[in-house]
Amino acid sequence: MSDAQTTCPVCGAQVESTAAACPLCGYKFQDVTQAFKMVPVTSEEEPAVTEPQSTATLTIKNGRQVGLVYELYGDKVTIGRSPKSDIFLNDMTVSRDHAYIERIQGVWSIKDSDSFNGVWVNNINVDHLVLHDGDIIQIGCFILKYSE
Repeated sequence: MSDAQTTCPVCGAQVESTAAACPLCGYKFQDVTQAFKMVPVTSEEEPAVTEPQSTATLTIKNGRQVGLVYELYGDKVTIGRSPKSDIFLNDMTVSRDHAYIERIQGVWSIKDSDSFNGVWVNNINVDHLVLHDGDIIQIGCFILKYSE
């Protein structure tokens, strides 16, 4: 019997490293799943964009799809682990239907869809929030930057 243990990325419980799921919260382990951790929000200056953007964007800053940029079109953009989501974030720390971003009267806001890990904007857990240029959004292990 092995004494090696690991930490559940969802609830933080110590679990046998050979376990298929956390006995406390039921989270199913996979070799490719990343841990859910808070990330510090920095105010580092980024180079100025020379061309004006015609629409708002989300850029993945951390996670398996680093550098991928999503342009926000229409009035509602879904985010989740479901392949049917407009923004598909493939990791177990992301709920199938995690959140959505909607535009009302020209202003984009993000709304949590009762996800397991919640939606964090600038390290604050939010249910619904109007987005501002430069906001840092965390969904599961993914970090996204909102730009207008």
